[in-house]
Amino acid sequence: MKFVRFQIKDQICYGSWEGDFVRELRGSIFEDYEITSVKYSLSEIHLLAPVEPSKVICVGLNYRDHIEELGDHIPDFPSHFLKPATAFIGPNDPIR
Repeated sequence: MKFVRFQIKDQICYGSWEGDFVRELRGSIFEDYEITSVKYSLSEIHLLAPVEPSKVICVGLNYRDHIEELGDHIPDFPSHFLKPATAFIGPNDPIR
């Protein structure tokens, strides 16, 4: 089963992707859920990023070869940085 998060009109839902359509779920994919009989074709929905994180913590400068390619010094510890939740996009969304 493939879970997806999607938008139909002004509503955001989770669903189960089944071939050429998505069947809407009731409940939480992280707890109890029920697959409903409501289904949408892929052409009538907009697929979203699969989750909505509250924060995104990234690690940088953690690959020696990449650091050397950049000509940077190799740090004692990798760097950490944050990305906003708005940095997440869905499949086929343009990268801006």
